[in-house]
Amino acid sequence: MGSTVFLDLVRLQDKDWPQIEDPDKYTSVRVWFCKYRTLDAISYFQNLKNLVIAGFPDPSLVAISRLTELEYLRILHLPKITSLAGIEKLKNLESLSLSTAPSWDSSGKRTEVDSLAPVGTLEKLKHIELFGVCQTGSSLSELESCSSLVTGRFNKYPKGVAEQFIEKMGLKNQFVPEPVLE
Repeated sequence: MGSTVFLDLVRLQDKDWPQIEDPDKYTSVRVWFCKYRTLDAISYFQNLKNLVIAGFPDPSLVAISRLTELEYLRILHLPKITSLAGIEKLKNLESLSLSTAPSWDSSGKRTEVDSLAPVGTLEKLKHIELFGVCQTGSSLSELESCSSLVTGRFNKYPKGVAEQFIEKMGLKNQFVPEPVLE
């Protein structure tokens, strides 16, 4: 493929995903607070390496789970998500950032997911952020199998849980590096 191609969709008011010719040519996509009913069409972008989404409208990660070349995934505000099932299919994922909207953070709201186990299977994962996205029971133990982790940042977990996990895993408490979107 060689070169990178970036698709930037910012604050579009359409309810339906736009018709994009040749989705396989794109390696980076940003969908920033658009009004789409669903992001199912993202699954056609089979060569994506970087995906940044703000305002995830879907109740599952099915469409994203088809993006097996993905190396970087950031989702800001995923209020309908209760399961991370499907993320385990992203075997090339190196950086993962899941977070609630800043307005939720200030009001103390969280996105509760049933398990972090799907993330725990990602053998290439080096960087993780979970801000306001917490497993029911507020444990990080299902991430202990991520032996490639280098950095981790977590909030909305009980006092000491994140610190103990970071120490046990020998992680740096740093943000996920920003992707190169071109």
